[in-house]
Amino acid sequence: MGYSNYKKLKQVVDKFGITTQRSQLFAQITPIEPSEWLKQSMNIANAVMLTNEKVKSERLISPILSEVHLLHKHKLSLFSGEELNVDVANDLNGPCDFFFSANPNSYLLTAPIVAFAEAKDENIDYGIAQCT
Repeated sequence: MGYSNYKKLKQVVDKFGITTQRSQLFAQITPIEPSEWLKQSMNIANAVMLTNEKVKSERLISPILSEVHLLHKHKLSLFSGEELNVDVANDLNGPCDFFFSANPNSYLLTAPIVAFAEAKDENIDYGIAQCT
């Protein structure tokens, strides 16, 4: 099962002795207008029944992350569904929905990476626990 074994952030904190801190990561970022392609993708997503995690990922998350990648492809590579096997003994293994690597135009996942937390069944604690 890997990462999905972690259901609560407290479970990760207790097991690995890490500390957490909330901060405003994107306070200095200037918003930009989405492309026409992204607007159209979101309109199409709005017309589709978003009934499960897979369709939400395909219709909402993937287009947004693809647009970010296109804007920053000289700095980042976007990965989807790749295995991220860090430490099998501690359940730090398995596929990840999406992440960026700070290695542009790469077919190979290399550090540093940025993982994204999602609200699993509208439970953000579960999503964060898997990405910590």
